[in-house]
Amino acid sequence: MKKVIFSILFLMTCSMSYSQINMMVDSVSGTPKTFDIKKFKKVSIVSEEEYNYMAKGYWSQIENGLDMKKGYEIENTDGYAMNYTNYIFTFYPLMKLNADKTKSLVGYIIKAHSKVSGSDYHYAMPATADDVMIKRTFDSIRLLDYSMTAAFFQCYVKFMNGCSY
Repeated sequence: MKKVIFSILFLMTCSMSYSQINMMVDSVSGTPKTFDIKKFKKVSIVSEEEYNYMAKGYWSQIENGLDMKKGYEIENTDGYAMNYTNYIFTFYPLMKLNADKTKSLVGYIIKAHSKVSGSDYHYAMPATADDVMIKRTFDSIRLLDYSMTAAFFQCYVKFMNGCSY
């Protein structure tokens, strides 16, 4: 019964406040920034090493002024930011540089910022993952409080809907 009530409240929260999400706009054109996912191949299954890099390694490099992991790049170093009431979620697509000069989407490095506490949180959202990795991803996000978790999933859905397929 608790799960049913939680699900109903979550869906009500999603439907009532979805319009409050604002995508950050391009500073030159003034239009919302969107991510064109069509132009990239997807990797098979994200490896444990790649997942750990998205979840922690990338941010350690940034904080220590180190170079990007060899063979990878961030598609848009400004990220794709979404502002939702007390939170800002920024999605950074991590790309793998393939031998044939194409790029594959590994997943999204996500920075979640709470305007209330001033704290930043970092997450990984693999583009393709097995069940264990998916569980690990969502378990880490669920550690946030309810309002930030709900805001995250609303922004993630809106971000993915804003992607050009």
